[in-house]
Amino acid sequence: MKKDIYIFLLGVFGITEISVTSFRMPVAVILMLPFAVTAISHYPHYKISKKLLVYLSLWIIGLVLSSLYNNTPTDQLIKQIGKIASLFLYFPIAMWCLIGKPSRILLFVTGLGISGILQFFIFPVADFETEVKTSGYANAVETVAAWFISPIIAATCSVLFYKGYRYLTIILACLYGIWAIFNNSRYSLIAYLSLALILFYLGDPLQQMTQKAINRYKRKGMNILLIAIAGVYFASSVYSYMAENNILNERSTQKYYQQKNENALGLATGRADFFLAAYGITKNPIIGYGATPKDKNGINRDFFKLIHAKNLPTHSHILGAWVTAGILGMLFWIYILKIIIMYLKKVYFYNTRMWCFSTIYILLFSWDIFFSPYVGSRGYRLAFIFSYFIISLSDANFRKSLLMK
Repeated sequence: MKKDIYIFLLGVFGITEISVTSFRMPVAVILMLPFAVTAISHYPHYKISKKLLVYLSLWIIGLVLSSLYNNTPTDQLIKQIGKIASLFLYFPIAMWCLIGKPSRILLFVTGLGISGILQFFIFPVADFETEVKTSGYANAVETVAAWFISPIIAATCSVLFYKGYRYLTIILACLYGIWAIFNNSRYSLIAYLSLALILFYLGDPLQQMTQKAINRYKRKGMNILLIAIAGVYFASSVYSYMAENNILNERSTQKYYQQKNENALGLATGRADFFLAAYGITKNPIIGYGATPKDKNGINRDFFKLIHAKNLPTHSHILGAWVTAGILGMLFWIYILKIIIMYLKKVYFYNTRMWCFSTIYILLFSWDIFFSPYVGSRGYRLAFIFSYFIISLSDANFRKSLLMK
């Protein structure tokens, strides 16, 4: 019961951030510190969890080596190390909370939903305040609302489905996906319309799964992949139609035509730095460019001018790590993708009541890894969600129980 309350509070204060030296971290870190030693000393000796720390260490080593090679300013290096090193606290705390009762993750995401409300109305972030000053309150709400409403919807859908309200969950997912496209959140349109299609296909979350039924679902795994692809295609078609027929708001329409004119990936990316990062990697794939990407010899290519001069984070977790830390940074995110694949193969079909939760966050993290910058509270959320995946994978009894404990 005490851990239930604790992990819920960690969710409630999970998005609200404070500035610590040169980087930002969740307020929840303050709640973590009293239990840090206990959580670290009880860090599970699962093969997956130990490998995770190895790859996390390699990411930091790669960042340091790349930054030293590229003469990166010390303050920038320390800032980037802090963002990565915080995961050494987040993961032990998350696993300590979830071991013995993995379903506590629903309390965490419910807290995240409340955190979104707090962040929007009580502790507005700097981006929101700046937007209010430059374009007015209504446009500011339009720009950032989906960022904070998304965790509320994710939590609500996960809990509703866990309780057996499948059709209500599907309706809510569809409504939010449609709302999101009017409020500048294309990835939410993709994720939640795909989620609705997958949940409709999977069936009743309260069914008692037999091994025969599970094997049947596994054989139909390709169908689920095709459904997800169909969801992406459908969302992309809806987005294009609405933009070209002036149904979307002005900001979303402008973004659509900007992407179209830049020959970008449509729904998949919205900034040229995604391609510039990929270009930079081809020129220096092993060592990378350090914590502040720029050319070691001072050559002012477009890639370095955009990323360094404008201080824009690369819109991709994996490409961003590869750019700043070289190939050692990329390995961590490859391992995260491997955890997703292992979870889908070994746990997903056993976990009927958690289908909605798992599907939402697998879709969202798959998007983030390839098409979102590693900024804000993303590392914090990553630690808790993937701790759940790791514990689920590592507990053989859990997988055999078919339903959540």
